[in-house]
Amino acid sequence: MAPVATGAASPGAAGHAGPAGAGSAASGRSEASRASKPAKLPSGTVAKVDGIPITIAAYTHQLQISAPATIKPLIANASDFSACVAAVKSREERTEKLIKAQEEKFAKKSKERAKGSGLLAQGRKSRTDALRKQQCESQYKAAKQQAVSTLIRQAWTQAQAKELGVSVSESEVASQVKTRESSQKAVAKNARSREFLAEAPHYNRAELMEVVKNQLLQSKVFTKIREKFVKPGSVSQEKLEKYFNEHKQAYARPESRSIVFAISKSQSVAEAVAKEHSGGLQSAASKHGIKATPTTLGCQRPGGAKSAGTSIVAEAICSAKSGVISAPVKVASTFYVFEVKSVIPAAQPSFAQEKEQIKQLLASQGQEQGMFKYNEEIRIKQREKTECAAGYLTPLCK
Repeated sequence: MAPVATGAASPGAAGHAGPAGAGSAASGRSEASRASKPAKLPSGTVAKVDGIPITIAAYTHQLQISAPATIKPLIANASDFSACVAAVKSREERTEKLIKAQEEKFAKKSKERAKGSGLLAQGRKSRTDALRKQQCESQYKAAKQQAVSTLIRQAWTQAQAKELGVSVSESEVASQVKTRESSQKAVAKNARSREFLAEAPHYNRAELMEVVKNQLLQSKVFTKIREKFVKPGSVSQEKLEKYFNEHKQAYARPESRSIVFAISKSQSVAEAVAKEHSGGLQSAASKHGIKATPTTLGCQRPGGAKSAGTSIVAEAICSAKSGVISAPVKVASTFYVFEVKSVIPAAQPSFAQEKEQIKQLLASQGQEQGMFKYNEEIRIKQREKTECAAGYLTPLCK
């Protein structure tokens, strides 16, 4: 794993997949509101993680490869908003051309459908350069913070991986890189996708390998930590039984009916189908040119409680006798005819039948709770070791 100071790339900072970045939305909001103070660091250093520097060179490199294409001019010259505005405008014009081309293609295939959809008739509001400048300012500020955060998280992951004895092999990286490159080639065949790819971060081969290496390392760290917490076999019998008794109703299976039903907009056709008693509903429906569909419907849970979403048709089905074709049931302008084939009684599964499922569920919940607590503790420790210079503060700084 290349040290952070070299400028190695890392996955986008917006969503850290590994344990160091896990946590609740509330936690993220509390971080953002934290009053951070810039640290006095050596010249050419934007941050330090446990004494290891993140250099200006590493930060600039990360910003170059991860920032949107439209704000690239601002990386070289932070006051060059005219170039950024022009780039945003050019992108909007390219997108507009693609949309118009698709609309015209769509219109040729079906003029009526295109007219009805409003795609051609609906005008898109033009934007002013002032709004584009605001967009540039906002994106540039976000990209700067993201670049620093990405390098900090990368350093956190490297430190955790070392502590846990986790590593990634070159063959694993090469395999993932090959898969990603193949995927990008497939996506690039579509015009709209090419437009998207033009705005996405561009990595050379070495940078892509470093990105993938970090992602794999994060994933392995996450898995390693997860293994520390509750496993299915460690959930006690007492807890399993307690959970089942408290949630018994949720495991109850309602009475269900195996049915065949037919639908018609014509009352006369529905009545004719309903009068046919020989051969069953499927045969009767076929005679009158409509289709009969088999399905299963839940009716009542143990104790007589109706299942959720009971409709007029469902009530008729749940009160009907087996083997009898029903009279048409009208709902709005549609007529339903059905036949109940069989009735499966409601049942309350025993604890023994549901034990394994409950065991897996409680183990998973235990893992999530344990990891959440662990992640919160780790984030506090990592943040305390993370110092940031003025102009490079993020919610991850001490």
